Amino acid sequence: MLNVHLYFVKLFGCRVVEPGGPPIDIRAFSNAILDETSHPHLYLRVGRIVPFPEGKEIAGFDKIREAKHPDGSSVFCWLYGIGCMSVQVLHATNVTLLPQGAWHPRLGSDSLVIAKFPGG
Repeated sequence: MLNVHLYFVKLFGCRVVEPGGPPIDIRAFSNAILDETSHPHLYLRVGRIVPFPEGKEIAGFDKIREAKHPDGSSVFCWLYGIGCMSVQVLHATNVTLLPQGAWHPRLGSDSLVIAKFPGG
């Protein structure tokens, strides 16, 4: 599961350094990859797109969105989808802002909650 986490660390890091990327310090991304350790603020949430549009084939990712909290912290997230399954990739320094079912390697790999993401 750490390798899955690091795959999304790499993808998110690439998106951070793109023009117009979110204002996130890239050092934790590179440190996680170089040290083969988890990124302290990157969480994953696996889910199904419900209802899944019949006859559609979906692959790719959407834009990075920011949800600001009154305390000044933010959660940056985006969806990576293949078929009817998606991974919501979240960067949060305030864990109280994470949705239920967000996973991080420090939480263990015994179980993942499969979420329902709105489709259309």
